[in-house]
Amino acid sequence: MSELASPQEIGILENWRRAAKAAALAEHDLDGGLGGGILTHREWLTLVGDIADITKALRVLDHRYRNLLGWERLKGVRGLDQHIDDCATHSQARYGIPDYNIDWRGWHPPQPEISPDADTITHVLAAEHRLLSSLATVPSMANLRHLLHSQRELSNLAALRARDIAPEQAAQFRRREQNLAKVSKTARTAGGLAGTGASATQHSADAARLLVSVPVGEMIDVDALRNFDKLFRHVDNALHRAIEHGFNTRIYLVRNTLPRIDPTDGLQPHQARQIFEPVRHEGRTPLVAVARRYLRTDPVRMAPPGVAAINRADFRNAINHRRTTGNGGVSL
Repeated sequence: MSELASPQEIGILENWRRAAKAAALAEHDLDGGLGGGILTHREWLTLVGDIADITKALRVLDHRYRNLLGWERLKGVRGLDQHIDDCATHSQARYGIPDYNIDWRGWHPPQPEISPDADTITHVLAAEHRLLSSLATVPSMANLRHLLHSQRELSNLAALRARDIAPEQAAQFRRREQNLAKVSKTARTAGGLAGTGASATQHSADAARLLVSVPVGEMIDVDALRNFDKLFRHVDNALHRAIEHGFNTRIYLVRNTLPRIDPTDGLQPHQARQIFEPVRHEGRTPLVAVARRYLRTDPVRMAPPGVAAINRADFRNAINHRRTTGNGGVSL
């Protein structure tokens, strides 16, 4: 790992080091939950194309330097070239234009600490950012209920403070409060003890606690209110994904009521008994249906990194490069 983290002075070694580091980070992100319904279909196909390019690069590297003293050849690669071509052809045929927004996914360095002298609204936005980052894992059902409640309260507080400054934003915050109330009510039909979410719950509570300290009627920057709206949509989508993934992986359970027979007569059910069991059909639970309707929104799409297409094009050119030999032919 130290070799992956240490820059190399030789240019070609540095390029390969960066490629190996990217592959290692991708494996880490997917294993850490990024693959659990987080990526869109186009992002998955873009990732398949990237995997094909990196694998092809390893084959080219292995062939190009096979005569170097001490070079260790790749093993078990018989038929790999055909699989590489199949992946590349399939991904290019299906997605057409790649979705390079995938480059924003996965692990990123932590955000710098907010200065203690920053205004309260900045601290509220920072707490909501931390909440969004911590929703990469599925919270427990108890923590999910706390999150829904605190986010509902945060929307109410934001609507009150935006009422006289930006009425349209205030109306959106109020609608979000109502939607979260419906989801929170439906969450009573589910249960489960597994999951995480302690840090997410804390960040959400911090955001609400900080916003309470901002007096109603105090002037708030309109851009800050727009940032609230963007963050709320991202958080709602993250909560929706967590709910779907929680039921699909049996972290969340469905509450069912069974009749209990009175042993004295053995005939009439006199008392109901409640049990929690996994969902039998994917997506067929009241909470999932309500979350899809009231939490799943069109997220704010960021523009892909400006160098995303350029870096991939340079990488493919390096892979397909053929050195000219002395007799005018080409060689790997």
